[in-house]
Amino acid sequence: MKAESLMVKRVLRTEVMPLGVKFCIDQPKNHQMLVDDNLIIAGWIVGETDFADKIIISGGINTEIPVNVHRPDVHLHFGNGSENLCPLIDGIPRYGFSKQIPLGPLYAGAPIEVAVELQNGGKIPLAIISFSKGNIKSKNVPPSEGSTPKAIATTLQPKPDMRFYYFGHEDAGFFLHSCHLLSRAYPSSEWPDLTAAPLPNEKELSIQHYDIFIPVHNHHRFMDESLSVIKRLPKYVIEDLNNKRCSLILDRSTESGGWGLCAFIRNELRNQGLHDFSNVMLIAQNRLLGDITADFCFYPFDYYVVESAIALHAQMDDMWNDRLHNAWKSGKVNNILCLNATPRRHRWLTVAALIKKGMLANSLISFSGDFSTKDAGVEIQDVLDFAAKTAGLENLNDAIHWLVQNAPLKVDEFTEKGTELAFKVDLSVYEKTIISIITETGVDNMAQRITEKSFKAFAIGHPSVVISHPNTIEAVEELGFDVFHDFIDHSYDQIDNWVLRMNTAIAEAISFCEAWRSGSVDVDKLQAISQKNRDWLREGFFERYSKHYAFPILSLLASKY
Repeated sequence: MKAESLMVKRVLRTEVMPLGVKFCIDQPKNHQMLVDDNLIIAGWIVGETDFADKIIISGGINTEIPVNVHRPDVHLHFGNGSENLCPLIDGIPRYGFSKQIPLGPLYAGAPIEVAVELQNGGKIPLAIISFSKGNIKSKNVPPSEGSTPKAIATTLQPKPDMRFYYFGHEDAGFFLHSCHLLSRAYPSSEWPDLTAAPLPNEKELSIQHYDIFIPVHNHHRFMDESLSVIKRLPKYVIEDLNNKRCSLILDRSTESGGWGLCAFIRNELRNQGLHDFSNVMLIAQNRLLGDITADFCFYPFDYYVVESAIALHAQMDDMWNDRLHNAWKSGKVNNILCLNATPRRHRWLTVAALIKKGMLANSLISFSGDFSTKDAGVEIQDVLDFAAKTAGLENLNDAIHWLVQNAPLKVDEFTEKGTELAFKVDLSVYEKTIISIITETGVDNMAQRITEKSFKAFAIGHPSVVISHPNTIEAVEELGFDVFHDFIDHSYDQIDNWVLRMNTAIAEAISFCEAWRSGSVDVDKLQAISQKNRDWLREGFFERYSKHYAFPILSLLASKY
């Protein structure tokens, strides 16, 4: 029988590039069937960086592609002087690369990494190409019928002898803590005993199988912490992993995770002597990690979403529900709600764009402008330089300078910063405003995640647009919330270029405000959808999250016993 044909599932392009570097992967495309299992990788790259004139292909297959294809279309687009940003061959600028790579019918489908090599031996990641066998399900398939772990509702049948241990920290970490919270919000006999203890020495382990959690104590130093923790794993644990006597769970459920994280885990565990990764599991927020790595099992989970749901559920009493419900007919004082804590670059630019469009005076916009907050990762000159060199942002200079002079902008009385605000909610700001512009933590194309920022707005029943990674709205819908498709065009959420995605989302929010002010919005219908989301938080969310996210992880662990 003929083997199933390979299909390109996703081409995940990075947008974390040095300033002035531009590239494009023309081939392959998402959902593209390979002809005779041949993969064509083609594209172009230019930039003010010392490239080594070759593209490095690694991961599932290892090869190189020279940057030696003349691309007059690229030359014409970048205009004067662009020949200085690329290799010259016989005086002709060479921007392009192209190669047909035979994978063969027996190729296992491991993801392929695409990077450009630098003269100093380093490399800049460009993309990850993931594969599947045969046809891919339509994106219109309801979440409950999907094929990925995040979309499978599971009935948990745990083994009575499951044993959880943790190593490297003083507690079991965020995933098991979230499960404790969920088990109280959704009481069910399906939950196993979630008790966890420190990992004992080898002589004290009398059971046939066990699970070890390496939790994240300080999740902003995950790499440094885990490096030391993995290096300190007892030798018997590595032996038990190779012999399938235990499972190792790396709990990253507080953060996204990406290409570098997966490579880091793989390399460090191999250095410790692990050769069988079948019992290694990574838990993180980024739904795309399953497409990025084939080395170990991945499941998505969102600690901040669970903790926020618990806090919001406790705060959303009947009085507040009625106030939020009636606010749609009693009048809205302000237009846009846009809350920004850590001053990341896309937040500077979002707020600057709103200022430029004259939306500050009649909106509620917060912005700390405090570069000392965790992971701000940007200086004001970087913001100005990026805006000056990026199409769609050229006119924001004055607005950025105004923001520098006038920050912080506050709309509430909270004194907390960064993640300390994760479980804080001032319901009055939602009561007063028409729509939220949510600036999520990241905007690159290598992730799909949802945090408490988006969760809170939709769970409160507030119409929202999201400036985030592509396809964030899909992640919101998988949690069971209505995203107001009848009123808001969320097509911006599928745009690859994050600047265009941001500008389109802002324009959509302003358009909705104008429709509201003009009286052309069906208020009864909007009010009903808003109420439906609050009812879902109260009556259905915790069961859904338990069955779609927690139970699949626990069920897989139980199956190893």
